Amino acid sequence: MEKIILLSFLFLATKPVYSQYDSLNRVEILKHVEYVSITEALKNPTEVHWLFINNQDIKSYLPQLDKFTNLEFLSLIQCGLQEIPEEIFSLKKLKYLNLNYNEIWLIPKEIQELTNLRELRLHGNKFITLPSNRVSEIPVEIQSLKNLKVLDLSFNKFQKIPLNLFKVTSLEKLDLEMNRLQSVDPMIGNLTNLIDLNLSSNGLYELPKEAAKLSELKELDISKNRFQNIPEPLLGLNSIKRVKIGYNKINVTKEEKEDIVNTYPFIKFY
Repeated sequence: MEKIILLSFLFLATKPVYSQYDSLNRVEILKHVEYVSITEALKNPTEVHWLFINNQDIKSYLPQLDKFTNLEFLSLIQCGLQEIPEEIFSLKKLKYLNLNYNEIWLIPKEIQELTNLRELRLHGNKFITLPSNRVSEIPVEIQSLKNLKVLDLSFNKFQKIPLNLFKVTSLEKLDLEMNRLQSVDPMIGNLTNLIDLNLSSNGLYELPKEAAKLSELKELDISKNRFQNIPEPLLGLNSIKRVKIGYNKINVTKEEKEDIVNTYPFIKFY
C-alpha cells in the first residue's frame, strides 16, 4: 500500500515534467521511481530506470554513467555539456534522452547504439548548419534508430534541415521551431509517418510539393514565417486537423479569411 501511495504521489508531483514527453503513458510513469541525485542513484545503479540530473555540474560523474545498465529515461537539462557524453551510448535500454539547454552542436555517429530510443530532445543547444565540406551535424547513422518517434531540435540555428534527418522515417513528431530555416528540402516527403511538424518562427516562404506525401500529418505549425499564400500541398491532405498559419505575410481581407476558414476549417490564423 505504501508503495502505491508513493508512486501515485510521484505521478502527481512530477506531471508537468513528464507532460513534455510524447511517448510516455501513465503506466510507464507509475512503474518507476525517479532519481534526482546522481550520488543517491549510484548506490544501486542497476536498479535505476529514471534519472533526472538537471541544472547541475555532472562532469566528474560522466565516467560512471555507464553503470546505469537498466536506465530508460535520462534527463541532463542545462548541465553545460558541449557534446553528448560517450558513456550514454552504452545505455542500451535508453528510451528517452533529454539534453535541452546545453551547448551541443553535433550528434556523433555512436547515436546508432541507442536502438531503443524513442525520444531525443536537443532544444536550445548550439546546432548550426555546417559547411558541406565538414562533418555533418546529424550523422547518417541516425537512420538506425528505428524506434525514434520524437526529435526536438527547436531553438537552434539551423539554416537548412540536415538531409540525414529525412532518413529517420519512423519519426512521428519533429520540432524545428525557432531556427533560421529559409527552405524545406523536398526530402521532407520521406517522413510519411509524421503526425506533428513544427516549423514556426523561421524564415520560410513556401513548402515543397513533396509535403503532400505526409499522409499521416495532423498538426502543422508554420506560424511566424514569411508565407504570402497558404501552401498548396497542405490543401489535399486528408489527415490534417490543424494548420497554424498566423503571423505571416498573407494579405487577405476579413471576408476572404472567413471564406478560407469555411472552406478549410483546419486552417488557423492565430
